[in-house]
Formats: sequence, C-alpha cells, structure tokens
Amino acid sequence: MTYKEVLEYSISITKRYGVSYYRATTFFPRSVRESVFLYYAWTRIPDEYVDAEENQDKKLELLTDWVSDWNQTVPGERDSKDIHWYIKKTFEEYSVPESYSKDFLQAMSQDISQSEYQTYSDLEKYMHGSAVVVGLTMLCFFGLHEEKRFQSARALAEAMQLTNFLRDIREDYEILGRIYMPQDEMKKFGVDLHNIKQADNGEHWKHFMKYQIARCRDLYAKAWAGIEELPWKLKFPIRIATRKYEGILEEIEKAGYDIWSKKHSMSSMKKKIITIKSIFI
Repeated sequence: MTYKEVLEYSISITKRYGVSYYRATTFFPRSVRESVFLYYAWTRIPDEYVDAEENQDKKLELLTDWVSDWNQTVPGERDSKDIHWYIKKTFEEYSVPESYSKDFLQAMSQDISQSEYQTYSDLEKYMHGSAVVVGLTMLCFFGLHEEKRFQSARALAEAMQLTNFLRDIREDYEILGRIYMPQDEMKKFGVDLHNIKQADNGEHWKHFMKYQIARCRDLYAKAWAGIEELPWKLKFPIRIATRKYEGILEEIEKAGYDIWSKKHSMSSMKKKIITIKSIFI
C-alpha cells in the first residue's frame, strides 16, 4: 500500500470510531495531523479486535497475529508497506520510545485476560498502557517529549479514559464482561455488580459516581495547566477535545448520574460552541 492509501484508510477509521477525535485532529498542523491519524488507526484496530470480536479464542488469535506482524516489521526492509511499516517509520522520525508500543499492546492483551481491577492503583497500571502512552506518543509528534510535560499528559489521558469508563459502565459489563471501576471503591460506597445488572441509580450509586467524577475533574485540572503552556497551533485542538470530554461529565450530572438510559454525549450545537470558544480561551 502507498502512503496515501494507508493515510486515507487511517482517516476513514478515525471518522468511523472517533468522530470528535477526528474533528479535533483536523486542526493540527498537517505533519502532526497525518501522524495522529495513522497512530489512531494503529491503536484502534487491535482495540476493535479485543472489543468487537465475541469469541475469546478468536480475539487472542487476531491480537497475536497483529503483535507478531508488528514485531516483524522493519522500516526499509519490507516490500509490503502496510500500516505497521508506516507507523514504525513515523515512530523513528519522531523518536517514539519502543516501550510505548509494547505497553499499549500489553494493555490490549490485558483486556482479554482481565475483567476487574481491585484498586485504583491497579487500574492506573492498565491505563498507563491503554491511554497514558498514547498521550506521551502525541508529545513526541509535537516535538515536546519533555519530562516536565509528562504529568499533564498523563493526567489528561487518565481523565479522558476515566470519563469513557464512567459513561460506558453498563456497556462494558453487558457486552465485554468488564468492570473497570475499582472494586474496593465500589465496596466503600455500598455498590456492586448487582447495581450494574439492575441499572440501579439509587443514592449509593449517585455518591459513587460523584466521587469518580470529582477524581476526573481533579485530573482535568492538572491537565489544563500543561495544555495552556502548549503553542497555540497545538493547544487549540487539544482544548476542543478536552472540553468535549469534560462535557460528557456534565451531561452525566444533568441526568442525575443515570448512565443506564442512554450513552451520554454533547449536542452538535454545544460542540460547535466549544470549538469557537477554544479559539480564544
């Protein structure tokens, strides 16, 4: 495949699975934008293997083949230039540490083998591979892979993933058989699997959700400190994406913490307002 074909394929995947992500990415400078599209597709494909495929053995087979192809890909030494080849070239160009791809693929494997997390510390270890290394890779694409920026990037990655986890609690359990919420914290607030099965939106559940949303907001606050230090051409699209994710939390709150009735998202009008607002502040 040519670079143009792989890029078009990557853009189509981004449009299909991450509409808001796609729209925010279009505001990056071209070189960054193309790298982000390629990287999104490379991460999304194995993610779909472990989420969309129902048969556990098939999930493992697909992911194993993906990892094997990745490990065998050597830039400049393969005739078949698929997405692995172009991503490895991109990683070389931007000096992305090899550990980031390994940690991400390990997290994908963990989604097959593990369905619960006992503590938030356990969940953080998972999120390092599934989200944080993605944020750190983005810093490489920005040319800003500096330790002083890691805390903010880590906070934003965790905040966004936790937001998704809160919105998708029922879906994650019913479709994927996973509960990402820390078991000890559920117990602390008097909720358990029964509450999820029964779509229970009682007082115990509401207090649990308030606690988790407060944690998300603390993480977003840490992230914003770093976002505002970025050059405007990078800061603008990240402002958009961050505010859209924060908006999901607001929608959950407005619904009285009822995540059972629908999958919360912002209206098109609110998303447009966020985009305009993000130009200035």
